[in-house]
Amino acid sequence: MSLSETTDDGGSAIISYYLYINEGSDGSPYYLVDTYDGSSLSHTILVGDNFSGNIIVSGRIYTLKYVAENDVGFSADSNLL
Repeated sequence: MSLSETTDDGGSAIISYYLYINEGSDGSPYYLVDTYDGSSLSHTILVGDNFSGNIIVSGRIYTLKYVAENDVGFSADSNLL
């Protein structure tokens, strides 16, 4: 999975990105992908990975999004990935 670098940083450099995942259903909560390092523009999520007690399984559709953080604060959520 690849992120797009944030181009509108409000004049302050990006400190970190935060990646979130859910089970792809409406209203399903998003969980922080705590295996993501916050600086890379790519990350691999594998079957069996565990996020807040939710294990990634084969055959299920997942939705991801990310936000950027800088000295000004947090960006709006990205488009869904």
